[in-house]
Amino acid sequence: MLKKICLPAMLGLMLSLPGHAADAGKRVLLVVASYKVKASEYTDTRAALEKAGNKIVVASTGLDPAWTDTSLQIKPDLKIADAKAGDYDAVAIIGGEGSALELWDDAPLHQLVQNAARADKIVAAICMAPGALAKAGLLKGKNATAYPLQSAFGVLKAGGATYLEQRVVVDGKIVTGRNPEAGPEFGATLAALLASR
Repeated sequence: MLKKICLPAMLGLMLSLPGHAADAGKRVLLVVASYKVKASEYTDTRAALEKAGNKIVVASTGLDPAWTDTSLQIKPDLKIADAKAGDYDAVAIIGGEGSALELWDDAPLHQLVQNAARADKIVAAICMAPGALAKAGLLKGKNATAYPLQSAFGVLKAGGATYLEQRVVVDGKIVTGRNPEAGPEFGATLAALLASR
């Protein structure tokens, strides 16, 4: 025999089910360069985050589609300069050669990740992109990884980081990934950290 459930209790039960507001995922800002983005790092990271129920927003230096190393084009939702760290639970920078050429010295990106770190958000970067975190001053005294090229790990060391040859490195609320092959693990690590908060 079924018991009657009062409306408030039923609403509470519904909100606790997957896909409902109480179980809604966190908001993650994925940052990409406007060109030479590593497609697999973007798709693997995004897939792992979305599988865990997180909402993805994409930022770039402009609003034109970002070009990758494949036929994939990534349509940004907003410019990096217009992004506010407080709107997101995590900011993750996707790598590729374009991240070194365009994002390492991008002042709006530096301000964004600095604000995110100050607000106790998760800040992450993969492959060539950790150089942007180093140049923003976020890796001083931190363990981190990056693509195994002198230009990539050299900028980490110059920024005061201890370079580790690991696929994914977590140091507090900063996550770095080593190379494209680390994309699925990088995304899954971010998803797990977001779920624990």
